[in-house]
Amino acid sequence: MAIDIFTKAWSISPSNVRPIYGHSLCPRFGFLFADGSINDIVRGVRGVLAGTPGATLWSSSAVKGHAGKTREHTATTDFDQLGLDTLLLPTQECTVVVGHQFTSTGQSNMVTFGVESSTLGVLCAGYLPFGDGNAYWDFGGETNGSTRLQVAQGQDTNDNVWGVTTGPRGMEMWKNAVLIASNGANPTRSQGTTQVLLGRHKGGAITSDLTKYKFFYIYHRQLTAREISEITRSPFQWIAPRS
Repeated sequence: MAIDIFTKAWSISPSNVRPIYGHSLCPRFGFLFADGSINDIVRGVRGVLAGTPGATLWSSSAVKGHAGKTREHTATTDFDQLGLDTLLLPTQECTVVVGHQFTSTGQSNMVTFGVESSTLGVLCAGYLPFGDGNAYWDFGGETNGSTRLQVAQGQDTNDNVWGVTTGPRGMEMWKNAVLIASNGANPTRSQGTTQVLLGRHKGGAITSDLTKYKFFYIYHRQLTAREISEITRSPFQWIAPRS
């Protein structure tokens, strides 16, 4: 089992950490949040603060006790642009890992991450979970069992690390190192020309809830079961302090 080398004494900020490029769990894109900005520390993609941005706050509960900044959505109109679909997302074999925590007492019908397009074949979205108490992972559509994986989760306001993946092993959903749902589907999607977003999906048809985002990683492959268990248990093991 991998050891999380990210000690509580470090601040999880793009300005004082660096990726370990040779690490097996270094993502294609790894977004961290600090100083009112959204930065990918792997390839230098800069997100855009959009919508009605909430405050970026220090949080003592950020990512299970590790000091660092969170991106907080303080209104349901809040959303953030990470970058274009054509840059960030693959059309097959994909893994997304996100740390977030609801700050509202009861979740609304919100999306954790998604794309601006409402075209079914383009969809890539995670509702972790949705207001109906189910968690959903969509890739190339919304048909349960073929382009969607869903599982009952209830209204969860805990500090969670989610991992969703699709590939030859099928669609899977992981939560805090535990596999909570899977099917045998291996869907593909079409490349879109719109933005990848936090807290917004389908041109604003589905929006945000009151949420603190801790980090957001994208892999252009299906992580192995061991890898996704490790990264959702210890999400900063591919990061080192900047010397």
